[in-house]
Amino acid sequence: MQYCLHKKNLEGGGFAKPKPPLFPDANGCHQQRAFRGALTDILSQKHVFASILRLADFEIRDLINTSDVADRIVYLIEVQIGKRLERSAI
Repeated sequence: MQYCLHKKNLEGGGFAKPKPPLFPDANGCHQQRAFRGALTDILSQKHVFASILRLADFEIRDLINTSDVADRIVYLIEVQIGKRLERSAI
């Protein structure tokens, strides 16, 4: 624990490394991921792909280990999309 408290620099995991040629700077990997996400959202609307629904970990973290996880996630999705789902579609 003492070592952790005194350590000044952490080793890089490579998650934020540059991704040339489009994202050559630091945090290039994060920029590339954001770009891909935005591009997917834009193209799905323009080319009528299936809608994209993103659920954040903090939205489902407390639901995962419950006995009625499926019902709770269906409810969460219904709230997100603003309409009820047919059970046959699930």
